[in-house]
Amino acid sequence: MIVTLHGTEGERILDLTHEQIEAIANNYFAKVTQRPERGMKFSVDAKRLNNALFEIPRTDEEQENARQIIVEALNQVKKNPEKYAKPFKTTTPCGFWPFITAGELAILAKEFGDHMADWVEQALEWAQRISNGESWQAVCNDADSNYYYRAVMWENGCVRMIGGARRVRDDSSATKMLKHDFKTDDYMGYTIPLVVMYE
Repeated sequence: MIVTLHGTEGERILDLTHEQIEAIANNYFAKVTQRPERGMKFSVDAKRLNNALFEIPRTDEEQENARQIIVEALNQVKKNPEKYAKPFKTTTPCGFWPFITAGELAILAKEFGDHMADWVEQALEWAQRISNGESWQAVCNDADSNYYYRAVMWENGCVRMIGGARRVRDDSSATKMLKHDFKTDDYMGYTIPLVVMYE
């Protein structure tokens, strides 16, 4: 079967077979990047990241802040390969717990996977998105598509809120980080854990 494409004036532009159209569609959809979505698993593999993408400083402040955290995370992968170099998946649960403590979020993360992501795993997720072909703009500047903030264990042992939250009309990017540290008994509103699962 031949499909003929016509221009705006009705002129014949191109004849394609069904197989050619299928090949074009498959090639297009193979390049569409997967983004982390609530309730879905997102694959992260530190060994397959395009590290060259993170070597050059960014002129945009938000992008540069994220890049510096990613670079620090890549250094942690080198220092602790047994912890960070193995592939893992991230997810955010579909449920919602209006007000829950940071400690309860960590326990909840273990119910859905292995543990609540730490700052290195969060940064590796950002790096994976960019390595997959998402733009720096999409990851670091555009409004986060997540419905709730994500809870991530920070390097000081406290929990931080990451990203934006459509539920409260916060259009912050996925890499935006609230600098406030939450201790185990501190309540966190409109927040769900970023869960790590090993393959």
